[in-house]
Amino acid sequence: MLRLRFGEYGRGRFVDEPSVDLRSKATTQASVVQKSSSHRRVMSKSSRAREAALRGLLTCREHSEHKWFRSARYRLCPRRLTGIIMLGLVLWGCLWITMPRQRQKLAERNALLSLDGKESPKETTENFLEQARTRNRTSVGDEHAQEAQLLPQLVIFTTMRPDAQVSEISRQAQAIASWMDLEPTPKIVFQGCDPGLEQLAHHWNATVDCNIDVNFRGVPLFNAMVHRAFALQPRLALRGLGASARLVVGLLVNADVHLPRNLPQIFAKLLALSPEFFAVAARWDVDVLHPGNSREAFAQEHGTLHSYGGIDLFAWSLRSYQDLLDSDASSSGNRSVIGVRIPSFVFGRGKYDNWLFHEILQTRRWNLTVDITEAATLVHVRHAYPHLQVEDASTSGNFWTNNKRHSWEAFLNVHLALAYGSYESQLGTPLHAPFKLVPCLEHEYCVIQRRFPARCLCEYSNTAPRTQTDPVLRENKWWQCGSRSLEEAGDYRLPLQGKLAHQLDALLKEVVDPMTNLVIMTAATYEYRFLLMNFVCNLRRLRIHKLLVAALDEDLYRYAYARGLAVYLEPALIDSQYRHSLQCAFGSACFRHRSKLKSRHVYEILRRGHDVLWSDVDITWFRDVRPELLRARDAAPPNISGRSVWFQSNEPDPDQAWNGIRRLNSGFYYAVSSASTVTGLSRILEHAASSQLSEQPSFYDVLCGEHGEYRLDNKTCFNGDLYTHFLDPRVFRNGANWTYWVQNRADQGAPAAAILHNNWIKGLAAKQERLEAAGLAYFDPELEICRYDDA
Repeated sequence: MLRLRFGEYGRGRFVDEPSVDLRSKATTQASVVQKSSSHRRVMSKSSRAREAALRGLLTCREHSEHKWFRSARYRLCPRRLTGIIMLGLVLWGCLWITMPRQRQKLAERNALLSLDGKESPKETTENFLEQARTRNRTSVGDEHAQEAQLLPQLVIFTTMRPDAQVSEISRQAQAIASWMDLEPTPKIVFQGCDPGLEQLAHHWNATVDCNIDVNFRGVPLFNAMVHRAFALQPRLALRGLGASARLVVGLLVNADVHLPRNLPQIFAKLLALSPEFFAVAARWDVDVLHPGNSREAFAQEHGTLHSYGGIDLFAWSLRSYQDLLDSDASSSGNRSVIGVRIPSFVFGRGKYDNWLFHEILQTRRWNLTVDITEAATLVHVRHAYPHLQVEDASTSGNFWTNNKRHSWEAFLNVHLALAYGSYESQLGTPLHAPFKLVPCLEHEYCVIQRRFPARCLCEYSNTAPRTQTDPVLRENKWWQCGSRSLEEAGDYRLPLQGKLAHQLDALLKEVVDPMTNLVIMTAATYEYRFLLMNFVCNLRRLRIHKLLVAALDEDLYRYAYARGLAVYLEPALIDSQYRHSLQCAFGSACFRHRSKLKSRHVYEILRRGHDVLWSDVDITWFRDVRPELLRARDAAPPNISGRSVWFQSNEPDPDQAWNGIRRLNSGFYYAVSSASTVTGLSRILEHAASSQLSEQPSFYDVLCGEHGEYRLDNKTCFNGDLYTHFLDPRVFRNGANWTYWVQNRADQGAPAAAILHNNWIKGLAAKQERLEAAGLAYFDPELEICRYDDA
């Protein structure tokens, strides 16, 4: 088996030219290698192309246009060429034996690698050269001791699918065990708040970060994961290092990927070349891991390199822990990673990895952006994907191509990738990295510059027996490198109807609490999107992720869909002139029309047999109020609890009657599903339809009477069919005395506030300013992620 690599070494750098693999592959040799007189004639006529190829002047694509290249790709060269190659190998071996300083010189040249068109920083280069000279003068034992001191501390960020099956947890635990074999022992941070993570974290002495944004299915959002990994979590994970000056490398890795033991040495090499690097790597897929075998060797012999698009490891250089302590957390984050906002990709659903790497390549922020696939063998055991709710959950290589139009999460990621930034289909793969790290010089690594990144998509075929991008043959001709899927932005617009659109009945299965049969619900227009996301972040801080959102226009539906919310749209309920975002002033006809839609959506949920906890988006929750409301329901007599609703009072003075004339606030209430509540709400809808006011006065007039004639006492009404209970305004507070309530969240002698309604004020801008001034703005509109207390 012979391998011919065309290349050159010059100008202080390694240069990687297109390469030709002369190994015969069992699956193609019989059909491709044909020794015939006609083929010899073709080679003699293509001598110019052959000579150019030997000089390394042709690109991979140009090679494929010559018959000689297509034939030589799968057959041995002529005897003369083979003899020349063998002679060259012998001479190189003699030189290597007789020149002991050759290794040192080559290492010094590698240290002078130009990372961005200029020479490396002088200080970094001199330090690396001094380390290389010292290593050659010391014994083997001293060498290992020095390398141990130079190895960086790894901080590995990962997450797991919520409600994972036992088999999946076992597979991921085996992979994490390989991480703990690394030296020095890495620090692990589990991103997410699934209950299963706490148990794993305790076993591996890891850290759990619950302050990660998730979609309504509990799957972490990639933009929040990246922000936390770059901005804050290294400080939390490395507290035990004290004032250590050891360099730190952060990694974002899939939890079911086995890491090789040489990974710290690889990063030490990269740090010696550049204090700022960003590395990526693809994985090897295997059907099963056999105990007792070398994991990496087994994967390379029996596995397939997942080379085409997927990136299973992101790694970046940080500073020492002491430098992290001295730096300001707010100065980092995903703004400094790529310079643009990262969309709300669903982690583990494809495209986010290629999108991020492409944008990093465009910003050129990192001195060294490198592909380490050939040096680091990541191993992954194939498995099915039943959690994606797709038609084909198999382990085949075309899984993502076949199912991205059947899974709404995979579809959404494609849409976000094409809608934001400069990413286009098939960009941002490891092959697009301008540099790659390869093994060389016996236990050493060399960084090689790619002259034409991603020009040859079959590049990995030169070093891997099987890859996803092995050449595809048609009629014994090299047709293309692997199968590709191309997406156009016009084909991935967010749907309003169809199987990929969110439908109410399907969402109810996701958001209904199975223990209490309760749905937390809200509604908003596109104009109120900031308040909607602020309310979503408010609930996420309380570990509440199941929120049903009724979109009152098409623009809000698309906005919320793209951010992982359980949002649905009922076009039949919306007048055609109000289907798109409008500036609806308080009290206008547009405002009244949209306010009356909210109770229609509640009516549909109650009619389906579910209890509803309604909360307007301008309400702040200080704690989970569901237990208090459920206790109030259970405390009522059986003949009353099923015929009851609980409303917030709009009374500004808690010492006055809570159910005064039109003091009912329909922005926050809890309704038990029963025939009485469904009938009562239908009467409210009829009353509001004939009123020129908003729907809130209709609630009071129907439930308590226009003049309060249905009041039983200062906090209860009964209209003959439905009991209406008014909640304590000292606990469920309105905005009549906003400043006082904000400054006295836990009043002396009174229960602490459960909620605070941002009402008794007009105008959206005024509401937002109020939230910011009170420290109740939990949504970062620039990064589009939630703010947490530890930030």
